[in-house]
This record gives sequence, structure tokens and C-alpha cells, in this order.
Amino acid sequence: MSTPTRSLNRLIGPNGEHISTVRNVSPGYSVEGSLGRLHTSPRQGTVPQSHCVVRNDNFPSGDVNCAGQRYVSRPGWFHPGRPADIRSLPLMRCMAGNTASSSSRTPRTARPRPPAAGLGWISTG
Repeated sequence: MSTPTRSLNRLIGPNGEHISTVRNVSPGYSVEGSLGRLHTSPRQGTVPQSHCVVRNDNFPSGDVNCAGQRYVSRPGWFHPGRPADIRSLPLMRCMAGNTASSSSRTPRTARPRPPAAGLGWISTG
């Protein structure tokens, strides 16, 4: 039996900043697109995704302790390794300088195009 899912959307703000959320779009932000679908509850082989903040920078994490930063919410669950039983794409954490910043499905996510860190895999169906 599969668990329900919800879309993880990548948003862009009025100053060009990005945030990923499953919630409603905040005023001043617009949806760039869906990154895929997070499970709404644990599924075998999944781990929780945490929405974290350091200073004013939002970032996704597979660490429930947000690497020592401030925990905001749990948008859902994703796969740390590529699942064999569902269609999926890599979920990347974009880096802005030395700071984790937003999510993407591609390893090159921001200008001046620093490397991204792989979080895991997100459902596409």
C-alpha cells in the first residue's frame, strides 16, 4: 500500500531568493515548479525531510536536528537512496556560498553555480 504524497514546490521570492515548501505560497513569492512529491507519512525506506533556518536562510535537510540550526517543520519523507519500486528524481540541496539554501532536481542550481549536495530521491508520481 502506498502512502499519500504532496508536491514539494520550489518558490522564488521578490529578491531572487528560493525556498522549497509543501505549504501555500507566501505573499511576494511565486512557484517556479514542483520538485516532486514527498510522502506525507513514513514509508519503508524513507527518512524525514526537515525545513530548517540559519539566520534568514531557509534550507532542507535530511538531519532531523537541522545540523544544529533552527528546525521549522517537517514537509514530508523522502528516500535517501534511489528506490527501485517508484519513479523518482534526485533531490539536491543548493548551496549559496558556504550556506545550504534551497532545493532543486539538478546539481547546478544557483549562480555563480556552486556545487549542490544530494539529499536523496523524491517521488515523481
